[in-house]
Amino acid sequence: MKSKYLVFIIMVLLGLGAGYTIFKILNKPTNVSEQPSDNFNRAPGRGFYRLANELGLDEAQKKLFQDFESDYRQQISTLNEEIQSVNQQIIQELSRELPDTVELLSLSRETGLLHEKIKRTTIHHFMNLRSICTPEQAVKLSGVLEQIESGPRRMRNRRGEGHGPGRRGQINQNR
Repeated sequence: MKSKYLVFIIMVLLGLGAGYTIFKILNKPTNVSEQPSDNFNRAPGRGFYRLANELGLDEAQKKLFQDFESDYRQQISTLNEEIQSVNQQIIQELSRELPDTVELLSLSRETGLLHEKIKRTTIHHFMNLRSICTPEQAVKLSGVLEQIESGPRRMRNRRGEGHGPGRRGQINQNR
């Protein structure tokens, strides 16, 4: 019974690690000049500029959206720090000679609740954005959100179409 819980916890940790890695990869800045660095918490990210341009937001809308974005980024940053802290607690517990599966499950639930808060915060953020959009911009926003939602699924089934030769290329070169 304990081994089932440990497998579950390890799978959760691997999923969190993969998600965090993808998050870090996707949030790398591409153009530093687009992102003012004088005040990190107030500086909009590249997604802000892209979305504002795609929706055709005017200056007043951009200002409101930037305020929403700043609050959103701060909230998400805090939640991610909390998740990281819980992950460290999980790793510490797993490192013990006899890990407490009840504690591990409790920490797993805590991580799930934090992910739920992230999802709710994201929903609230996009609802705020929708509230300042014109009807035409709201239609564009729906299209952008559909693209975001369908993106990872589209990539899941594409085997062998990554960046570079991958492991196969390395294996073939060694033969």
